Parts: sequence; structure tokens; C-alpha cells
Amino acid sequence: MSKRLLLLNVLLVSGAAVFSVQLVRTFLAAPPLPSPRGAPPAQAAGPATEVRARVSVPLAAYDGVASKNLFNPSRSEAGTASVAPTSKPFLYGIVLKDGAPAAFLEDPVTKKVTSYKIGDSLAGGQLERIEADRVVIRRGEGTFEVLLRDPQKPRAVAAAQPPAASRQPGAQPQPAGGPAVRAPQPPPTLFRRPQLPVAPPVRNAPDS
Repeated sequence: MSKRLLLLNVLLVSGAAVFSVQLVRTFLAAPPLPSPRGAPPAQAAGPATEVRARVSVPLAAYDGVASKNLFNPSRSEAGTASVAPTSKPFLYGIVLKDGAPAAFLEDPVTKKVTSYKIGDSLAGGQLERIEADRVVIRRGEGTFEVLLRDPQKPRAVAAAQPPAASRQPGAQPQPAGGPAVRAPQPPPTLFRRPQLPVAPPVRNAPDS
């Protein structure tokens, strides 16, 4: 065997021996314990807890909750006063009967014309008196009048009539919305054919 190969084998055996010793030490030696972590820093002391004083409420204050329906939409406080409407109704007609007069007024809220008698509630007040051309309504401590010929009352819009030029002569105007009725037409005029003149008969001369 050559010297070079012998030297190479010796080096390989020596390296294998060294690695074997290190491997055995690694398995036999105890693993090192982890170093303890540092203790967390102490938290700063917070502000002193505020103590809120509880205000004592007497039980009588909850009597309104128990006496009313919680699911009623019109539920409101007892001290809240209802606000009366300030709008004024319009008078459209009066019927003066013996002992039972009636007035036809338009409610400012519903915009409907209804018959009212003395003592009926209307527009946040009460109908107190019915006269020939006006009514008197009491609202609160005062009264006010509603005139039949009130200039502020809206007037009904009249239906548009067709122009006079488009009407046929002799035709009567028809109410709006009704079926059109044709006026009777005169019969057509008959023309006679002119008669042709009749020629006199021709007589033959007698033979001589």
C-alpha cells in the first residue's frame, strides 16, 4: 500500500473518532435550562376610583308608569297640555230649521264638509250659535265668527264651457260630463226637375 493511501486512511479514522466522541457527549450531557424571564414591570397605580353617590328617588314618582299603558301610542305626560288648532274652518251653507238649525262647515284638518249643530265640537272649539249668514264658535275663553261670504274661502272651479263659435245654430248647451245630444236637423229640400216643352204634333198636308 502506498504511503499516501495510508495517510488518508489515518486521517479518516481520526476524524470519525472525534465526531463519535462529540456525538456521545451531546447525548449524555444534560440540556441547559432556559434562563428565567425578567419580571414584568409593575403597573403604575391608577387614579382612585370615584365613588358616585346614588340619588334616592321616592317610589311615588313611579306611580305614573304603573297606572298607564306602556304600549299606548297616545300615552303622554299628565302635565303636557294639548295645543288647540288655530286654523279657521270655512262655512259653505246654513239650514235654518225650527229649533234645529244646521251649518255645513269644512273641517280644517280633514278638509271635509260636514253638517254641524249647536254644541258640536269643531276646530278645537264648540259651535255656539248659528245665524242666517254666519256661525259663532267658542274656543277657550273667546269666540270668533265664520262668515258665509268669507273672501278667504276658496271658490269652486267652474267647468269650462265650449266656445260659442263651435256650437251649431239652434243647439242647446249641454251640462259638463253628460252625453252629447244632437239637435234635430230639418229635412233636406227636394228639388223638382224642370219640365221640357212639348212640341206640337206635325200634321201632314192633304193630297191634291
